[in-house]
Amino acid sequence: MNWSPCPSPDAFLQRCGSALLANESEHNLTWGAIARALDEHPDEVITRFFVLEDQRPDVPYAVVDLERCSLIMDTMSVAQAQSLAEFLHQQGISLRSLKGAPEAGIAFAETWSKLSGHPYRLQLRQALMKLTRVVVPDLAGGVMILATEDHRSLLENFLTGFAQDCFPQESFSHEQICAQADRLIVNDQGYLWRNAADDWVAMAGVVRTTPQTSCLSFVYTVPKHRRQGHAARLVSTLSQAQLHEGKKACSLHTDLANPTSNAVYERVGYERIGTFVTLRLATQT
Repeated sequence: MNWSPCPSPDAFLQRCGSALLANESEHNLTWGAIARALDEHPDEVITRFFVLEDQRPDVPYAVVDLERCSLIMDTMSVAQAQSLAEFLHQQGISLRSLKGAPEAGIAFAETWSKLSGHPYRLQLRQALMKLTRVVVPDLAGGVMILATEDHRSLLENFLTGFAQDCFPQESFSHEQICAQADRLIVNDQGYLWRNAADDWVAMAGVVRTTPQTSCLSFVYTVPKHRRQGHAARLVSTLSQAQLHEGKKACSLHTDLANPTSNAVYERVGYERIGTFVTLRLATQT
């Protein structure tokens, strides 16, 4: 099996665009990488795209972020994942993490571990969920507010709580939290929920968009206000807003170890369409 680099995001879209458009929700991470790549300066390429040399229209692909040392893996066989690990290692690429389907992702990580001499570990198992019609809960309990600069401190506090809840083994600096708050505010992608008592109780964000899909994330509820339906109200309201703006679907990734949040999403209309793992790899090849 041979893998080849695509010289540009446009070349990658020409080769794989039809498959990406056919299943936008499943490929939402890749659409996010494409958007970042299109903004890169030609002399400072950070995002690289690789495809398996094959004439089929749905050829497997991989996306490497050289700055984050991260890998996004398309659905592929175990043998293809193993060959991808060998190819990227030969290219001298450093990786710290990967996200992909469980079987292929672990096959890649095991091969990478043998080549690098360093162990890997499972960081997260997630379900990919998709919504095309909102099941609206009782909305009498509050209102959704677009986060602005006036809400920066609140947003940073909520993002810190989200990081501690979802990634307890990771360490995020104040600068990283501030940078994420910047992105949500500047891009009008952060949303807050205020309950009937005028308390700020929950947060959610739109982190990626594709031609017909919006991907939600950063769903967080203040601990003392949990189990009161605030997350369901916010997610359903935000999802409905995306559909009203012309999107055909919404998607999100949810931690399989948190059945409570999974039930919240199912209650407002989300259905599970896939499973992904995030694996931590060695920092050097």
